[in-house]
Amino acid sequence: MPHRSLYAAVLALALFLPQGAAADVNDSLTRGDYSAALAEARPLAEAGDPNAQAVMGLLYRDGLGVAQDYAQAAQWFEASAEQGQAGAQYNLGELYRRGAGVPQDDRQAAYWHWQAAEQNHASARFVLGYLYFEGRGVEPDGARALALIRSAAEQSVAEAQFVMGRLYATGTLVPRDEDAAIRWFRAAEAQGYPQARGLADELEKTQ
Repeated sequence: MPHRSLYAAVLALALFLPQGAAADVNDSLTRGDYSAALAEARPLAEAGDPNAQAVMGLLYRDGLGVAQDYAQAAQWFEASAEQGQAGAQYNLGELYRRGAGVPQDDRQAAYWHWQAAEQNHASARFVLGYLYFEGRGVEPDGARALALIRSAAEQSVAEAQFVMGRLYATGTLVPRDEDAAIRWFRAAEAQGYPQARGLADELEKTQ
């Protein structure tokens, strides 16, 4: 199925909608009928439901059932994010980080990722850790960066696991530890992260 990760995200959000509406939206998503899902979610979103607003943002962001429109996506994500919806906070942060539909703004990106991270959103923690590492939108802070990236890795974010492997392999922010690097690379590999396997294999050859 195309857009498999998006489908899973939209479906997970739809499950938090009121029961009757959720059934309709979920049926449409399962059939891949995104136009119907959009039509079913819209009245709920316009009525102020934050989860329906987040669904609308995802559909507009990826052009499912509607022409792709990052500005519309940003508006729906913001409406949802301001009501505390963690997924919308993360996605709005990503739009600000990339400058898609909104001006590129690292401070806004960091703000919204922080809001989502406070709700234990694993991917937001990873991106926020990266922002602290790079000093983008926040003051650089290696200790905080490491804690956030490690937390995301422990929550099975494959890219965070890969980064933890790189940190241990190079001795960045942590003492160099090839065994720890290999463990993190293998964890990322098990989740289909392609670059991890070769790096783990290289380290094992040198042991």
